[in-house]
Amino acid sequence: MKKLVLSTLFMAIAASVYCQTQMTLPVTFQETNVNYNLVGFEGAEASSIVTDPTDAQNTVGRVIKSATAQFYAGTSITDVVNNVQVGFSTAIPFSATTKQMTVRVWSPDAGIPVRLKAEDHLDDSHKVETEAVTTVAGQWETLTFDFANPVSGTDPLNLDYVFDKATIFFNFGTNGATAGEKTYYFDDVQMGTGVSTGPYNITFQVDMASVPGAITPYVNGPFNGWCGNCAPMTQVGSTSKYQLTIPLQPGVIEYKFSHDNVSDWETLLAGSSCTVTAFGFTNRTFTVTQDAVLPDVCYGSCDACGINNGPFNVTFKVDMNQSGQTFTTPNVNGTFNTWCGPCAPMSDIDGDNIWELTIPLAADTFEYKFTYDGWTGQETLTAGSSCTVTSTDGIYTNRSIIVTAETVLDAVCWASCNPCSTGIESSDKSDKGIIAFPNPANDRLFLNGSSVVGTTSVRIFNCIGSLVASKQFQSLSNASLDIADLKNGVYFIEIENNQITSTQKVVVQH
Repeated sequence: MKKLVLSTLFMAIAASVYCQTQMTLPVTFQETNVNYNLVGFEGAEASSIVTDPTDAQNTVGRVIKSATAQFYAGTSITDVVNNVQVGFSTAIPFSATTKQMTVRVWSPDAGIPVRLKAEDHLDDSHKVETEAVTTVAGQWETLTFDFANPVSGTDPLNLDYVFDKATIFFNFGTNGATAGEKTYYFDDVQMGTGVSTGPYNITFQVDMASVPGAITPYVNGPFNGWCGNCAPMTQVGSTSKYQLTIPLQPGVIEYKFSHDNVSDWETLLAGSSCTVTAFGFTNRTFTVTQDAVLPDVCYGSCDACGINNGPFNVTFKVDMNQSGQTFTTPNVNGTFNTWCGPCAPMSDIDGDNIWELTIPLAADTFEYKFTYDGWTGQETLTAGSSCTVTSTDGIYTNRSIIVTAETVLDAVCWASCNPCSTGIESSDKSDKGIIAFPNPANDRLFLNGSSVVGTTSVRIFNCIGSLVASKQFQSLSNASLDIADLKNGVYFIEIENNQITSTQKVVVQH
């Protein structure tokens, strides 16, 4: 009764202050007498109601997830009265037969998870969360959110609760430092199902050849409450293979196999092609869109039995001697650890400023880069380099590795595909008192060699010997070069005319 009185009070305040009615489903952003509002948080504060960029006659919600956003940055669909979020005027009508909502979304990327949370605006411990995955980029599509299939590790749908507030999270699980700033749109938040209806028959398969003596494997996932032994699989003939078909609603699922009255659960390798890691758990994952027979996999692996797919120990090395960075500890970040920041610190055992770390990886193709102190700083790699791969939109350039066996990688220079080296030979025949200053330099480098006469060529090479700038001077009396476009790092200045050839080392630090 107390909750009902408070909700009614907030509704009354909202109506009296704004002279508009409080939101309820469906949320279309079109009704002029409805007080629509969005509240973004943790890097999605720039959430607003705008004109549809694809239809000037339509109004939609826009979410800008910043480059500094947390992985859980989201946007609540709610008005705020007296600093209190009031949610919807009536509860979301979940029932024993109605457990789905749909949202029209526009995303710049396909294949990203979109999470939708329903909760009690007066008690945020009463909540339920589920996800759907975008299938197109740069187009509108309708996603179906099945709350009967909540995200692994979150609360199940409790029909005794009052759910009167919704929050949407785009690309949940990926922070802004990894994805960069992204803009998303959404519209038409309502009850019901989208194009996919389900349930679909999903056939799970596992080969127990790697577990001698094991009997009766089971399928476990949020669709059966990770119940342990409630979904026993059936042996295929006299083989070591087992199957089970389960009807599931469309959406992203997580699951894993166990065996023998749950005496053992699979241990899966984070970063493998068939897994997803969140909240410290690594599970198999699959997106249900139609009837499907899943691959015949070996217990504890993403591949069939009899194939050696690791894990293999891969040793990463980075030479920080010419990085020009101020840091405490370099890190390895990649698709194999979900770009986690500080979770993979490197070590410099012999004090030579060449740092290394060995990580067990499955046979697969991975992207990675070196950072330091979590994401305090990161490499800027050159697209098209021999060790890199660039995303189709041209935004991200990372290192790439194909793992097929145990590997010790060569030490590479920070932000380079090659070992650290000058790439040029220093031959100071006579430097004639030439001074390059300041050192470290910022946006401009000055040269002073008043005794040098005649045309003098000045060339700047980076740490791998590539020419990055050049200029000719008739006099080196207070000559200067614009180096504002050079990246932070170590450079070599070669000064040459018919009298001298001199090379000097300069650090650029903006």
